Amino acid sequence: MKPEFIALAEIKEALPKPSLPEIAFVGRSNVGKSSLINTLLGQKIARTSSTPGRTQGLCFYRVKKNLIFVDFPGYGYAKTSKTLREQWSVLAEHYFQNRRTFRGTVWIYDLRRDPDALDQQMKEWLFHQQKPFYIALTKCDILGRGEWQKRLKLIAEGLGVSHKECILFSSKTKEGLKKLWNKIEK
Repeated sequence: MKPEFIALAEIKEALPKPSLPEIAFVGRSNVGKSSLINTLLGQKIARTSSTPGRTQGLCFYRVKKNLIFVDFPGYGYAKTSKTLREQWSVLAEHYFQNRRTFRGTVWIYDLRRDPDALDQQMKEWLFHQQKPFYIALTKCDILGRGEWQKRLKLIAEGLGVSHKECILFSSKTKEGLKKLWNKIEK
C-alpha cells in the first residue's frame, strides 16, 4: 500500500474519526520529524523545510493497511505566537487523553543537543501518557561514529531514561531505520 495523507487537524473538531492504530511523532522544531517520517516511508510525503515551525497542526498519514502516523507540530519554537502554541497544546492534550487508537510515541531528538528543562517537561509528559515511547536520536550522520555512544549515554542519563529506549537515526544514511520500524511494529 502506498502511504497517503489523510488530514490536517488544527483544532480538535477537525480530527479524523479514529479507525486504525496510531503512532505519534513529537519533537522540537527543526529536529527532522518530517525527514524521519519520509525516510521510514521511503518517499516524501511529509513536508520538509529549513524553516522551523512549518507543521501547523496534527498531520495524519495512513502508512500501511493497518497503521497511521500522526506528525505533531514542533515544540520550543520561539517565533510561533503564544496563542498558536496554546492552541497546539490544547489539541495535543485532547489527542493524547481521548484518542482510543493512540498506541505509542516516537520522540525525535537531535543527537547533538543536551537535554534542558523543556526536554525534561516533554519526558514527564510522555511518561504520564502511560504508552510506550522511543527516542529517535537524529542527525547522527553529522557526528563521527566515535561520538554516537557517548552522546546517546549523555542524553539518556540527562533525560533519566534507559539507553534501550534510544535509537540512533539518520535520514541521510538510513542508520537505525530497521530498528525503529521494529519498535513501531511492536
